[in-house]
Order: sequence, then C-alpha cells, then structure tokens
Amino acid sequence: MHKETFNDEKEYLTKLDNLLSGLCEKTEYINQLVREYEEVNITIYIRSDFAQLGYSLPGYIIKKLVLLDCDMYFDILSFGKVRDDEE
Repeated sequence: MHKETFNDEKEYLTKLDNLLSGLCEKTEYINQLVREYEEVNITIYIRSDFAQLGYSLPGYIIKKLVLLDCDMYFDILSFGKVRDDEE
C-alpha cells in the first residue's frame, strides 16, 4: 500500500504521475505479476469533505497505465459538507 495526500488537482496529477513513473521503471516485473496473479490493480481512493468531485486523466498518465497493463479503480468518497453561504 502506498498513501499520498493532496489538496488540489495539480498536486493530485503530480503525485499520480510520480507513482506511475516509479512503477513504469519496473514494467517488466509489474507485467509478470499481472500474468501470474488473478488480481493486480491500482486503486485510487479520493476523499473530500465536499459533495462535488472531479478529476481527469491526461494522455501522459493513460500512456503509463497502458505500459503497466493493469486495472485502475477509483473509489470516490464524499462527505457532503458543502456550506450554503447564502443563508
């Protein structure tokens, strides 16, 4: 397990890119694991205290995922603490 925290989309993409770059340095090993084991994946947990979340995966991130040939999952947790300032 590898855990990172981030505060905005730019920081999220930088940390995701760094993680995938490190994994891509071991592409052959990761590909071997994918072939040998039933479940090899990357799961990204995104948690926010606010109700609305969004993220993107730029092409350079997708290209690295293709090299790794493993599944990627996103689990988005939101606690909906949006405050209505108009009241």
